[in-house]
Amino acid sequence: MLRLNKFIKLIKTWKLEFDQYNNLEKLFKSAIKNNKFRNKTIVFNIVRNNRKYFDNEAYIAKLLALNGANVKILLDDGILSHWDTYHIDNFKRNLKVKDLNKYSLNPAYKYRNIHNGIWFLAREFINKVLMKKNFNIYKDENLEIIFYSRIFKQDLFKNFNLFPSINDLNKFAESSTIRFFKTPFLEYNNPIIKKFFILSKRNAIISKLIGEYSNKILNSDIFITSHGIYSTWGPAFEYLKRKKIKSYVIVPRFSHGKKEKIGLLVDTKMQTLSKSESWKKFSHKKVTKDMRKKVENYFQLRTNFQIEDTRVLFKNPEDFKIYKSKDFDYYVGMFPNVIWDGNIKDRKNIFKTRLDWFKTTIDFFKKNKNLRLYIKSHPSEVTVLKNSPRISDILQNYYDFSKITNISLIPPNSRINTYNFIKQLDLGIVYDGTLGIEMPYLGIPTILSVKDGFSTIEGGNFTPKNKSEYLNYLNNIDHLINKFHANYEKYYLDNIIRYIYWYLYENKIKIPTLRNKKNQMKGFQLRKEDLKLEKRLLEILN
Repeated sequence: MLRLNKFIKLIKTWKLEFDQYNNLEKLFKSAIKNNKFRNKTIVFNIVRNNRKYFDNEAYIAKLLALNGANVKILLDDGILSHWDTYHIDNFKRNLKVKDLNKYSLNPAYKYRNIHNGIWFLAREFINKVLMKKNFNIYKDENLEIIFYSRIFKQDLFKNFNLFPSINDLNKFAESSTIRFFKTPFLEYNNPIIKKFFILSKRNAIISKLIGEYSNKILNSDIFITSHGIYSTWGPAFEYLKRKKIKSYVIVPRFSHGKKEKIGLLVDTKMQTLSKSESWKKFSHKKVTKDMRKKVENYFQLRTNFQIEDTRVLFKNPEDFKIYKSKDFDYYVGMFPNVIWDGNIKDRKNIFKTRLDWFKTTIDFFKKNKNLRLYIKSHPSEVTVLKNSPRISDILQNYYDFSKITNISLIPPNSRINTYNFIKQLDLGIVYDGTLGIEMPYLGIPTILSVKDGFSTIEGGNFTPKNKSEYLNYLNNIDHLINKFHANYEKYYLDNIIRYIYWYLYENKIKIPTLRNKKNQMKGFQLRKEDLKLEKRLLEILN
């Protein structure tokens, strides 16, 4: 009965989505064309031939085509080794090298023998039916869908300058391998890890060639891609940035507590957002009352768990009370990310590894008994990125915390109200991420452990240049805390507000194809006015 119900639900979903595509087709046929982007070639490297990912970017591509742009959509149809989409725990048995030699991990192929079950195949079949419908809907005289197999059948690459830079692609293969196995501790003596790294290196070579194809064959003026990292997308994006081609990463995002569906279009990877040229220009602007009000409203929603990601990560949160003692001068919170997620070298870590960061920090606090440290694991370890290695488990392999009286581990499954917790701290230490900008906004001085990261804000948080400077900040904790609070209102707060406003609103574009559940596309709730090209999109791309 359970399987029957699951099948019926699958069919109902398929019918709903098919009906919505019929509606979308009618809308596109009624659209009025113009030439705002005439003589511009815009390439979308969507890669994943799956509607869950395709529609977000294809919708923007179609709008640009309707406005005169010469649009090319690039889709993989089995050329890549994998899509940097699945993890090792998506497979029904322990993978072995012989499995990777026999079966492709690319979802364009049917690999039931190593993938979890028949429902995957059923969903893939429905996806193929809908994608065929899709291609007809998005068809336009100004829009061409190009499959990777067509690109690589042509003898286009014999003169391309790939091999002098082939070792530069190792970082992309490594980040893909870390992601797949959900661990930063790669043992290349392990045959399955070594094999997956080789597959990812092959991916990176293909991606680099796609970048060259976009530049030299398609003559792209603008290049838009998902993610911009890992072996699937990173090499193409990085190559075109170096060639001074306008290149952007499109990031589907939930709305800030509203019903509108949005995305971000930024000129760098999200993991290195602070390096954005757009931010460098905006960083000189004066903070206005409107900026303050919008950021204040956003934080009210966020701290009350009314933003989508906070609703998912912090279900039924409970207050955590720090009972302060005369034994400790300061209370410090350490907030690591999920140890494998977005683990890329471009962030310019000031530590050799994240484990080095942990050990350096823990050893410092062990020696300084007048300081109290809480190490709070990221809730994603047991929610949206479940089955991830737990930081608390890893650290207990190196330390007996029962004998360290001034350090406590807070596991990922603790239902702590994070915002209530951080307001009781004197100092925050963050690897990188949203808390790196949230804590300074809420009046908590914060030290980061990366340069050029997502949350690196000059005059907003403290970003040491190296390990020695990091320890110097901790050794002079009195000075750091007093400096922050003395200049908070007239300096630090404005810098944080400016960055948050830029991040949330200056890069925002409307993508009416997102749903507010599990970050997946449900369907189209479109009106005719949604076919108008947004002013913000025009400003970003021009």
